[in-house]
Amino acid sequence: TETNDEHRNNGTPPATTRISFAKHLSMTTKQFLQHYSSSSSPTPQKKRYNIIMGNEAGDADSIISSLAYSYVKSLDDNDDETLIQQPIVCIPKDDLPLRRETTLLLDLCGIPYRRSDDLLFINDESIETLLSHGHGDNEEKNHILQLTLMDHNRIKSSLNHLSSNVVEIVDHHQDEGYHQETMTTTTTSREIAFENGKATVGSTCTLVAERLFHSLEKKDEIVIDYSLGLALLGVILIDTMNMNPNAGKGTKRDEAMIHSLLKYTDWSNKDSKNDEKLQEKIFSSSSTKQGNGQVQPNCAALYELLQSSKFDRAFWEDEMNVRDCLRIDYKRFQVSPPSPTTTTTSLAFGMSSVLLPMDSLVYKKEGGMASFQKEAQDYMESVNVN
Repeated sequence: TETNDEHRNNGTPPATTRISFAKHLSMTTKQFLQHYSSSSSPTPQKKRYNIIMGNEAGDADSIISSLAYSYVKSLDDNDDETLIQQPIVCIPKDDLPLRRETTLLLDLCGIPYRRSDDLLFINDESIETLLSHGHGDNEEKNHILQLTLMDHNRIKSSLNHLSSNVVEIVDHHQDEGYHQETMTTTTTSREIAFENGKATVGSTCTLVAERLFHSLEKKDEIVIDYSLGLALLGVILIDTMNMNPNAGKGTKRDEAMIHSLLKYTDWSNKDSKNDEKLQEKIFSSSSTKQGNGQVQPNCAALYELLQSSKFDRAFWEDEMNVRDCLRIDYKRFQVSPPSPTTTTTSLAFGMSSVLLPMDSLVYKKEGGMASFQKEAQDYMESVNVN
């Protein structure tokens, strides 16, 4: 058989016996639920949990980077069998179908998400219980639950009580300066790719890919299975707009990871359940071939497929109501009082990104502006925005 060095020289990914990304996610979730349901306490002392979670907007980068980072962590030698690395989707399960580019990418990667034991969500009973019981003022409770923040560097306001449980951050937004006292000062435990007023990567998935290759290089086995390679590649293309220089979002680090993912992913091992027509669009005749004849995905075709599903005008206008539009990409911000001694209460405001002209959003219902204002007010009250 060829050595890994020979494979690297001819551009052919070597075969691997590692568990696939899709299988890893399935096994991780099932093991978590099995252990959790068999525990007599919501926070059993025998096990500790590191919950890997994205930001509350729950875009493709937040979701995929959390799932993929749990896989990267599984590659590292870890003698601590009491620590369970569990990724979660940081939005309610009912909201996932609204993220069409994310569900399309999961389908393309052969990653199931529809059943209750496929992926874990922020509103699953086991996660809600863990997040409510796993905190406290004493060191013992903080030791049971750890949090890794992906694609954001300040825990969302509804989980402020878990601020001291944050032990790791992987992000590319401006550093808000939180959680510094709860983690070591190493670049790996607090990696925020933002310098001199701008992000140094366009996607958190780029940071995950960098860590993935670093882990694989230590094992001298640089090969990535289809589901993981396509998931990371798809998100990086979305976030950098396919490295469009006019967009100014992609960086050299993003470009390097796109190249490496294309080169070292085993593109031959596609999931047979995937839509063949979609596969044909991605792996078109214009796609590049690897040294062994494998066809790489066409980045432009993959990007257009994912981007069009996200910006589909008919979906936004015809299939979503006002509330759906407001919650599909919503972020909450908390403004603290000027000082602990002031009597002023903290203020909260929300931001919803809507991919429609304002008139199309306001006049979704016959009542026009008055109807929209009521819908918006009702949504504000439901998310406790004052």
